[in-house]
Amino acid sequence: MLLVCVTLITYKYRTFAQCPTSFQPEIKSMLLAMGLDENGNLIVAEPIV
Repeated sequence: MLLVCVTLITYKYRTFAQCPTSFQPEIKSMLLAMGLDENGNLIVAEPIV
């Protein structure tokens, strides 16, 4: 179920808020491990100048 929710968020078919609240902490950690925020967008670090 976690992987399904993460995949749906990644492909923009579901939002983080639509996922079951009991799974949200695990979903958030999986998205962060993939370099994504809660909306499935890439987390981009600003370059050091």
